[in-house]
Amino acid sequence: MKRPAKKHTYDDTLLVTVLILVLVGLILLTSTSAYNGRVKFHDSYYYLKKQGLATVLGMAGMLWIARIDYHRWIPLAVPGYLSAIGLSIAVMAFGKEYNGSKRWLSLGPFSFQPSEFGKIALVLYLAAALSSYEAKNNFKGDAKQLWQPALVAGFSMGCMVLQRDLGSALIFFGISITLLYVATSKRKYVFTALGLAAIGSVAGYAMFGHVRERVKIWLDPWKLSLIHI
Repeated sequence: MKRPAKKHTYDDTLLVTVLILVLVGLILLTSTSAYNGRVKFHDSYYYLKKQGLATVLGMAGMLWIARIDYHRWIPLAVPGYLSAIGLSIAVMAFGKEYNGSKRWLSLGPFSFQPSEFGKIALVLYLAAALSSYEAKNNFKGDAKQLWQPALVAGFSMGCMVLQRDLGSALIFFGISITLLYVATSKRKYVFTALGLAAIGSVAGYAMFGHVRERVKIWLDPWKLSLIHI
């Protein structure tokens, strides 16, 4: 059955929220990078210009993609997720290492972080999987139905941990727990996941030295700063 054409509309609240966050991010970037840009590139706004161009391209892409019927993305859920896992494995094998972690892949003059693609792929896969249960009118949010999405999300987070990219791992967890919260009425699974995340955070703090360093800097940012006032 062919779906009737729908008028393209935007969520004004969400759009304004995104614009505000982007603007605040650019202001913070300018504040924190002006000195470094002036020293390295003789241009205090070097990083702002670079990020500004990426922002314009990203916003144009966002508006274009928002006009596409989301049902068209469903067939790409599984291939997209498998591609994201493949890129995660590739970055662990061939990625460039910065500060003890591998997060970037280079293709000629271009470099990118596979984790950024992985975030989109995870959202698409989990949304498609959970909505398929709903379409069958048998989604009760029980453990038997949630094990596969949970395993997929856990595997994605594991790849990030192996890359020593705990920040992305936390974002992957946030994506997963949000979709799970929206999809199921049984909150016990949500709280179980939060408990496991707390245990994982403690384990990460104990196992990785750079995580402990970040916590120490967060608790006392001036102690390890090179600038003393």
